[in-house]
Amino acid sequence: MKNIIIGAGPAGIQMAYFLKDEEYIILEKADAPCSFFRKFPRQRRFISLNKSRLMRFDWNSFIGNLSFRDYSEDLYPKADDYVRYAEDFVKLNDIKIHYNFEVKSIEKRDDGLFYINGGEYIGERVFFGIGVVPKEPDIPVHPSIKVYTYQDMPLDKEVYRDKRVWVVGYGNAALEMIDWLDSVPKKVIVW
Repeated sequence: MKNIIIGAGPAGIQMAYFLKDEEYIILEKADAPCSFFRKFPRQRRFISLNKSRLMRFDWNSFIGNLSFRDYSEDLYPKADDYVRYAEDFVKLNDIKIHYNFEVKSIEKRDDGLFYINGGEYIGERVFFGIGVVPKEPDIPVHPSIKVYTYQDMPLDKEVYRDKRVWVVGYGNAALEMIDWLDSVPKKVIVW
């Protein structure tokens, strides 16, 4: 195999699209493309704008032959629309993905080739499109304060009604949370 791509999210799929004239395979741990977007964002809406006809102005866009605008004209599109779009992009472009494959080891041997899981796949080049791994902040908090991470936060807005909510961070998860909460809490403090 010439090219091995690890991860069938937006980055891995886009890499495969541009390697379509070469030999490649995507190795994906999940059973479908874009598995991250099947759970996140938790509120099921993107905070990125959907304004262009040919591609979205964010990091989830595919450059190619399919327009996301055919899936949603919402300014803030639904994550489920994006998942459908990604699935269709994979099918339309015959993106080669080995699903349910966990990469446990990568070794570069003396022959200059990369051996995945001891030789299940052997490639000349390895590309990573594995996304981000959520991490919990290491901040001391008084026991009387209830703490939720983005992964386990309740999606019942009544939990936050008339409370002071501290959002730690300025990344997408924080911005999605703030937008989603809207005016429910007494006060939202971003730290």
